[in-house]
Amino acid sequence: MVNRKRMIIANYTYDNIQPQAPDLEQVVLGAAMLEKKALITMLQLVDEQTFYLNNHKIIFRAIKTLFNEGKNVDMLTVTYKLKEMKKLETIGGEYYIATLTRRIASGHRTADFCLILIERWMRRELINMCSQAIEKAYSDEYNIDEEINNFSTKLLKLKEELNNETDIQTIATENLNQIKKIMTGEIKRYGISTCLTDIDNVINGLIAPDLIILAGRPGMGKTALALNIAKNLAINQNIPIGFISLEMSSNQLEFRLKSIISSVPISRTLRGNISNTELTEIQRATNIIKNSPINIYDKSIANISDIRSKAIEWKANHKIKLLIIDYIQLINTNKTRGQTRDQELGEITKALKSLAKELDVTIIALSQLNRNVEGRTPPEPRLSDLRESGSLEADADIVIMLYRPQYYDIKEVSYKGETITTDGLCFANIAKHRNGATGYIALNCNLAQSTFYDYGTTYNPNKWIEIE
Repeated sequence: MVNRKRMIIANYTYDNIQPQAPDLEQVVLGAAMLEKKALITMLQLVDEQTFYLNNHKIIFRAIKTLFNEGKNVDMLTVTYKLKEMKKLETIGGEYYIATLTRRIASGHRTADFCLILIERWMRRELINMCSQAIEKAYSDEYNIDEEINNFSTKLLKLKEELNNETDIQTIATENLNQIKKIMTGEIKRYGISTCLTDIDNVINGLIAPDLIILAGRPGMGKTALALNIAKNLAINQNIPIGFISLEMSSNQLEFRLKSIISSVPISRTLRGNISNTELTEIQRATNIIKNSPINIYDKSIANISDIRSKAIEWKANHKIKLLIIDYIQLINTNKTRGQTRDQELGEITKALKSLAKELDVTIIALSQLNRNVEGRTPPEPRLSDLRESGSLEADADIVIMLYRPQYYDIKEVSYKGETITTDGLCFANIAKHRNGATGYIALNCNLAQSTFYDYGTTYNPNKWIEIE
């Protein structure tokens, strides 16, 4: 019975004629060889894969090659290019090229015909994707979780195929409009505010599709700072975010968020050692969290495919603008034989950067630094510490390294020409910034409450900052 069902599906997939429009392929190619406007329109809208017939793919390749070489595109030059490629007879000879130039419609309809070809191509892609998924679903050789994730990713990419091209004129105009709005005070900065003033001033807020590495030794407050940024976006500004935690459970993260909002230390909350006033604050914090656009995923064992799938889901369903991953070294990979851990980490960061671009989100990925940091005096992290962890530093757009002198029993440090106490002090070293300045920034923190806030200020959980 199973084999029969499989045969029926296979027959349906492969025996029916796939969606195509060979006549329109001929019209588009013919128009491109006769009119410059039609040529530009075709090259802007379609690619070789859009065409169904192999001879049309080859002709398109010849036309595109001529255009890229800065040469005229017409019936004669295309014919000679095909001779040069040793493909003229393959496509049907000179006669077929001449036939194409006789099968044209008005040039202004080229765009309409190209869109029809794209629609046919997308149908073929969907059929092929589903056929492959069905075949793999019947086989025990494939991991079903991975195949579901792969299928979801391919489906989203196919869905967005028509909208993934943006011309440089549009980009330039949008950027100029943003600059004007900043100059007039209509908006405060180019990116989304972290609500940490000094960090925003250096990195201009969170800008997609940046990959930000937040690094430090254990105990520096990486997760706490990431949660504060998550809270500052989701609660202060109502911006949807996703938080993937491979270390802490969602329950633990929620307790930390309660503490950030209520200013009641986690340790006392867990023991029930709180006053009625503090209980009221915790209840208020609970309601705020429940109504916030914060999404948490706490699978303890996850690979890059799991993370990609969840991020795609959040982007589609919740329109997230920020994805936080805690932390990189806990991401599993399909390690190949002879591959080092550094190489694995390099693959992970490349995949995360690709994901940020694909979804147009900012990704903040936390990273542990090894013990070598503590072998120097003072034990401040350096960019070179990250270079020992695959290509983390190379793939990142921004690298922020945390250092709390108080953790190492250092009582006083020098900052901006002054000697300051280290009580509640954390330095954020913006050690790399691909598109701007770097800087050494002081922050105040209270890790008992998981809070980070601007240096020299008093933390006020009720001060919801409005960002225009």
